Amino acid sequence: MIRKHTAVLTLCAAAALASASPEQAQRAELLSDASERISLNNPEEFPIRVSLLSRFTYSYNYRRDSDLDNNSTGGFRAHLNRIGFRGKIDDNIELRLLLDADADGGEVEILEAFGVFKLSDEFTLNVGQKKLPFTREQLNSSAELTAVERSLVNRVFSQGRSQMVEGVYTQHDSRFMAAFSDGRRATNKDIGDPDTADWAFTGRVEQKFGEGGFSRYSGYSSWRGSGFGALLGAAGHYQSGGDTGRTDDLDLGAATADLTLKGDGWALAGVFAWQNVDRDGSSFNDFGVTALASYFIEEQWEVFGRYDGIFADSGRENSGDFNAITAGFTHYFIPQSHALKFTVDAQWFLDRQEGSLLSPNNSQGLLASDRADQFNVRAAIQFLY
Repeated sequence: MIRKHTAVLTLCAAAALASASPEQAQRAELLSDASERISLNNPEEFPIRVSLLSRFTYSYNYRRDSDLDNNSTGGFRAHLNRIGFRGKIDDNIELRLLLDADADGGEVEILEAFGVFKLSDEFTLNVGQKKLPFTREQLNSSAELTAVERSLVNRVFSQGRSQMVEGVYTQHDSRFMAAFSDGRRATNKDIGDPDTADWAFTGRVEQKFGEGGFSRYSGYSSWRGSGFGALLGAAGHYQSGGDTGRTDDLDLGAATADLTLKGDGWALAGVFAWQNVDRDGSSFNDFGVTALASYFIEEQWEVFGRYDGIFADSGRENSGDFNAITAGFTHYFIPQSHALKFTVDAQWFLDRQEGSLLSPNNSQGLLASDRADQFNVRAAIQFLY
């Protein structure tokens, strides 16, 4: 299966270059038969990289919904199964593709497909489908999550993935990202889809302090022996719809600010998020707050805790506030590596799901309930190659 995907990628690259300059055409000819000679075990000789990510989870939920005869629900699920490809055309042009298999039904979809153009040492242009530069937690790697899943606040306020053109400018300890896109959560949406925007702009700025580069903040954990570092970020998003064919009449404004602190085996993170939703003449303002702390009690054992608070506009139909607490631990089988790890966390949903901004979601352990005090325990093993 991997060889088939590799062949498809290399043939696409060859076709794209066939009508270009003689020098590029020669490179395309060399790539056209790569499927016959490529070795995934020798990535230095050939420019294609393959990554595999799998997370297998057992979840047990207890809730007191009025319509339930049995309050308990539990079972296994293939939580996350992804395969990624990265291939260089030359030193300054790279193609990235990320495929995901749905845990419910196993259907495979494209999560990311974009080209990376390095125009200078400071400036990079990304063209295609990828994450919008908004919440820090969403930008963090799925392989480097502290708990089994991202926070509920991130689920409500993140912009997800979209088709876009994005510029990234990095200067010493500062980074600026700006994107023009189809709007939030427009993954695999075609032109005229009601969920796409007429236009959307997203911008994010980050400033880091202390030791380490920006890659240190691709997750919230901080290994033992690490020096102090901090990342301060802020982002804004605005999109408008309804003025072109079939798109929804929706205007959305959103902003977020976040701070991550890392030290010798410990990390702290805080997030504030806001959104204004204007639909059919009604306008609502919602807010969210996340606080996270993690600590390595030993080199390969990490404990963590997280608080989520989502505060909906009182004028909404689903205006109920929602608070949740998550606590757990992770064992890293390989020191300072996410390649193989085992995570257990317990969640306490203090408020009822019904009447809040949150719909039921198996990945996050939240099931349908018209009563407060829902509990969920998850155990997950992760494999990363």
